[in-house]
Amino acid sequence: MRSSDAPCQCDSPGHRHIRQGYSARMRRRPAGPWTGLTRVLVAAAVVAACTSDPETLPAATTAPAAESTAATETPSASDTTVSTDSTDSTDSTDSTDSAGVSDTTVVSTAAPSTAPVSTEVGVPAPAGPCGFTMPGASITYVADGRLFELSADEASATCLAELGGPLSGRLTWSPAGDQVLLGSDLVMDADEIRETGYLAENRGVQWSYPSGKALIAPAVKDGALLWRSSADENNRIDVSFLASTDVAVYHPAGKNILAAGTGLDGVAGLYLASNRGDNARAITTLDDPSTSITEIAIDPSGVISYFVHDHGDERHIHQLSLQGLQLIDMAVTTEQVGDLTLGTFFGGRLAYREGDCAGVVSTKLANGSFGDLMSSPELDGRSVAPVGWLDYQRLVVEVRDVGCDGPAEVWVMSTDGSVHQVLGTVEAVAVRTVLGSFGELPDDINAQAPG
Repeated sequence: MRSSDAPCQCDSPGHRHIRQGYSARMRRRPAGPWTGLTRVLVAAAVVAACTSDPETLPAATTAPAAESTAATETPSASDTTVSTDSTDSTDSTDSTDSAGVSDTTVVSTAAPSTAPVSTEVGVPAPAGPCGFTMPGASITYVADGRLFELSADEASATCLAELGGPLSGRLTWSPAGDQVLLGSDLVMDADEIRETGYLAENRGVQWSYPSGKALIAPAVKDGALLWRSSADENNRIDVSFLASTDVAVYHPAGKNILAAGTGLDGVAGLYLASNRGDNARAITTLDDPSTSITEIAIDPSGVISYFVHDHGDERHIHQLSLQGLQLIDMAVTTEQVGDLTLGTFFGGRLAYREGDCAGVVSTKLANGSFGDLMSSPELDGRSVAPVGWLDYQRLVVEVRDVGCDGPAEVWVMSTDGSVHQVLGTVEAVAVRTVLGSFGELPDDINAQAPG
């Protein structure tokens, strides 16, 4: 990464992406100010004209018909026009529109049924109708074509919905906990299941924040960054501010997007822009264009970001303060890294997956390892991947004999050293929580740049 035009001062060849003020020997310790961070920060200020909208999403009443692959992720000319005209006003932040009536999968809204939970292999199967519950901390999972919810105290299970078909990917809940992605191509709320407009193979689909009224993802075809209403796949905007986007996430306050990829000037790095792609500026640049940033996560406080930098021969997990632009190297490993997992609370612990998904993976904390907590014989040599935090102490993980995908057992690991199984094999699992509060981006991030 480039922080100045000074020659590289690093100790290790594997760290030559970091310029002055950073050392390979500073692993897991603050490295001090990232001196001379990229000079494109000199004049631009964060556009904060919009007001974030924490209101919950109104129930959508319609779903558009499916589009062809060509139209699904590639915006039309009219979309580009809309993007140009859009501003960061209250109306444009996470706003949604309705569309004409077409076929939908209706989700039952009858009173949900509950049943005691068994930790034996197998899953609880409450009888009777299904229906969404009020959002809160819980473990949700898929079994036998239905979406269930296990209470945070692990005492009872509730049927939330009939899914009507297999998932194309993971479950991912919106920040408000009132909608859930069923893979990348379908989204469900209390009323219906509808198409998102993204391809099933697009693994980059992320919720908007703080309310989840929209989705963003780089297009599979060309890396354009596409915004879509979560209630109407035809309401879409090209919000690209890079020549090619690899990964992008919303800032928790909803007014900005943090994305990694190649800038319009051909420089690869980490960039910040408004939620409509305006006022883009680089906050990190990569010296070696053959390397890439593969994942980004932002703490709900709004001032701490994390990202994975893949060098090919090793992976670095960096923490970058957005208030002062200080860099910390949280972890360095020759293993594959993924699934950055933060809670919905300020200053949450960062868990991640380490290891090749073709073999056995492990779950670690960025400032320590869960390996010492795996004293249960059932977990020795097994593949353990993070799912989500129920609270500051309890991390839900999925356990398999090998790999990262497919059916898994559900366990809870606690920071006090305990670990226990809560469910037998399920088809998919996700933690459902609600983003109760969030912090804003510093008013003038450029003024925080050292030097």
